[in-house]
Amino acid sequence: MNEKKLISIITELETEYAESNALFGIYEDGGILPDTHIRANKEGLIHYAIHLLKAAENYGLRLEKEDLERCYLINDKIDWIDDHSDVFIQSIEPIQFIEYETQSRSRIDKIKDTTVAFGCLLTIFLIAISVFVGLGTLLNWMI
Repeated sequence: MNEKKLISIITELETEYAESNALFGIYEDGGILPDTHIRANKEGLIHYAIHLLKAAENYGLRLEKEDLERCYLINDKIDWIDDHSDVFIQSIEPIQFIEYETQSRSRIDKIKDTTVAFGCLLTIFLIAISVFVGLGTLLNWMI
């Protein structure tokens, strides 16, 4: 998507949806399996999306300049973000797709390494059991 189209979408959304009606918050439910969820009305979701689109507006330019410093999503306290929200995302750290792909590959490599190690240990364990059973059978046969 080109920059002009992105700017026009941002402008259109800002004029169409009133910020005064917006409510948005990110919450965590503690427990054995924590659950993070968003509690918001339509206007709150749209205004949060506007902030994400504004961050994306100069994203390509930042990557070209290799300016990988975090860009702030929301600088100041905004009235439409719930004060009781558990999570407040303040910035976005730009990364290149290649970096993400490398991180994903390394995670897959770790899973493969763990699986291979588990398979080797299981094989050694089964061989050890077979040796003990064989020795036991041999001793019983000799006696």
